[in-house]
Amino acid sequence: MTSFLAAELIFSNLSQALPALILLLISAVLLWYNYRNSYLPPRRKGMAMTLKGLGFALLAFCFLEPVWTSKTIKPGSNIFVQIADNSMGMQVTDRGVSQTRAEYLKELVHGKEQPKWQKIIEEDFQLRNYQIDSRLQRVSDFSGLTFTGESSAIANGLRLIQERFNAKPLAGILLFTDGNLTDLPSDSAWMEELPPVFPIIIGGETPPPDAGISAVTISETVFEDAPITIGTEIHTTDLNGEEITVQIIDSEDHVVDENIFTPDGKHALHRVEFRIKPASMGIEKYRVHIQPSAGEATLINNQHAITIDRGGGPYRILYVCGRPNWEYKFLRRSLAEDDQVDLVGLIRMAKREPKFDFRGRSGETSNPLFRGFADGSDEDSEQYDQAVLIRMNTRDEKELIGGFPKTAEDLFEFQGIIIDDLEAEFFSPDQMALIERFVSFRGGGLLMLGGQESYHQGGYEKTPIGKLLPVYVDRLTERPDYRPMYMSFTREGYLQPWIRLRETEDLEQDRINAMPAFSVLNRLPAIKPGASVIAEVNDGDGKMYPAIAVQRYGNGQAAAITIGDIWRWGFENEEQHEDMARSWRQTLRWLIKDTPRRVSLSVDTEQGSNQPCILHIRVRNKDYEPMDDARVSCAIETPDGTTVELSAVPVDEERGLYVCHYLPPTSGHYTAIATVKAQGGLAWGTDRTGWSINRSTTEFESIVPNRSLMEELARVTGGEVIDASQLESFAQKLDQREMPVMETWSRPAWHTPLLFLIALSCFVGEWGIRRKGGAM
Repeated sequence: MTSFLAAELIFSNLSQALPALILLLISAVLLWYNYRNSYLPPRRKGMAMTLKGLGFALLAFCFLEPVWTSKTIKPGSNIFVQIADNSMGMQVTDRGVSQTRAEYLKELVHGKEQPKWQKIIEEDFQLRNYQIDSRLQRVSDFSGLTFTGESSAIANGLRLIQERFNAKPLAGILLFTDGNLTDLPSDSAWMEELPPVFPIIIGGETPPPDAGISAVTISETVFEDAPITIGTEIHTTDLNGEEITVQIIDSEDHVVDENIFTPDGKHALHRVEFRIKPASMGIEKYRVHIQPSAGEATLINNQHAITIDRGGGPYRILYVCGRPNWEYKFLRRSLAEDDQVDLVGLIRMAKREPKFDFRGRSGETSNPLFRGFADGSDEDSEQYDQAVLIRMNTRDEKELIGGFPKTAEDLFEFQGIIIDDLEAEFFSPDQMALIERFVSFRGGGLLMLGGQESYHQGGYEKTPIGKLLPVYVDRLTERPDYRPMYMSFTREGYLQPWIRLRETEDLEQDRINAMPAFSVLNRLPAIKPGASVIAEVNDGDGKMYPAIAVQRYGNGQAAAITIGDIWRWGFENEEQHEDMARSWRQTLRWLIKDTPRRVSLSVDTEQGSNQPCILHIRVRNKDYEPMDDARVSCAIETPDGTTVELSAVPVDEERGLYVCHYLPPTSGHYTAIATVKAQGGLAWGTDRTGWSINRSTTEFESIVPNRSLMEELARVTGGEVIDASQLESFAQKLDQREMPVMETWSRPAWHTPLLFLIALSCFVGEWGIRRKGGAM
């Protein structure tokens, strides 16, 4: 099969143009001279002069040595690529046909015998075969097509083809696909550098009924009582009026929740929301499942794996109080039901006493309050000028032995601090600066409660602690006579899940209205810029004061509760007692939820369904400064139960950050554990997280072939959309297209028999006209 492109005429001897022109002029003059007195009729005279002049012109034309040239394909020099879509999206069966798209495609590119159109292309081209799903793969033929790929990375595959054949004569690409790309860029710029692409669209425009999951969003919290919201988008086709059941199923195949809806319309998109309460903290694995309907196009898009990572404890909060009180009692009771939060208490039983010369006993230097409780050594007993402190729920007998921590290493072991009814003088200047660093640098949380020696009464103005609080402590309103005060939420408070205890705003308002009146309040009328008031208190005269205020401060956050007798809430009735306990748990969870650990692991899965996941491991030393000399490894558990070991490497952009890349082989649930060792092999810490991969969600986002995209791809690259029935005709006409490698064909036109015959015919015709007219 060889044909030529349109030929063109060139002159190889233009140096003879002047002699040829002179010859032509002389011929014209002689022709006019000979015919000026001719007796021929004017019409015959004109015909004779024209024929003879044309003969002389052809002779002059030959002086220029004209050559016919053309181009043709050089057999075997050009490359043609054909790519077959091997994704599971081809398993759809279209309406009115018995074959799946996969069966039709395989029959088209690989029958019992090699298709005739492939043989025609191979006569003049090197034919290269590729199959594509999540990756591009070179194959000798298409017998191995399985159509089990979880994505269609066609855009990336076409770019790889262009790069591989960048310096080679690539004539074009035949692309067999439904046109639904899972890696489609946001604009068409990726098409511009590609060679001509000739899409063959597989699939009909009217697929059968189907229901599939388009997207799933998860709103996570770390609060034990706050539900997880799972938003699911379901697309339906031709299921109008049929009930669709969507379920949330846990790792033990138990149905946690289900929702039933009825589609309205031929093509519809529905949002279904679930609110579930995971059984425990940490990583929980679920899946969204659509119960199949009769005759669905595919059931692959009826499943979607989700992983909920609610973190893990224990979280440790240091409670520091100036005197025993009801708040600590209720705090401790409420957290007894939360095995993820440990409340460590440091409670002052008596203030410092001045040293006197007179002692309780002769020669006694210790505080007589501790008489009978010591081991006999005065050195281990509290001195007269030291406060009497009780430690509660410490990690060991040495923790907090010296009172409030004096070093970052000791204080940074905690995720949060609560200061209750304690004056600023209790802390040394270094300790207050350490607390400020605990919040701003370490990222911890600080909560001050409203005791009688808190805020302004505690002397916190112009201190590092007062600086980080969300309220101005130097602006105190004079306390009026006792009046009952009632708390209410602000609009921003209603939007915070950690402060709410009921599912609807009306129920929440009813709960607040039933709360008791409070009588102790630190009247701080102003909050700082950037702070938010979550709840307010009405003082009885209609004046509102902040009751709960919060703000971000550096890497951490600070909160202020200005009411000093929250404990009254727990004395009303059993229901309000439970509400108070739940409120404390959620508030403390919020306080510490974003506090970093020495080792923190996170996974970035936003690179695309066909790209590696990036695992980020941040490592900090005892002072929570970045650690650059650690050895970090990750163990990844795949859906089939196997474990993959990876080593993480530090990055230059951020100190203490280590990363490793992992390309998940399949969809499903994944779990990763990061293990960090310090110098010398000392175990430093671990962290754990989980995530899910759902490539089928993107793959089956649409089961209708994307014809418009394929037409745009063909137009931009200079190809065209080919109907499968026209493949043979297309192959036969390929040699008529411009190709990277062509052969030039040339033939002299001036001494061809045809030119000679035309010139001879002109002279013979002129002679015949003269003879017939009697003018020899």
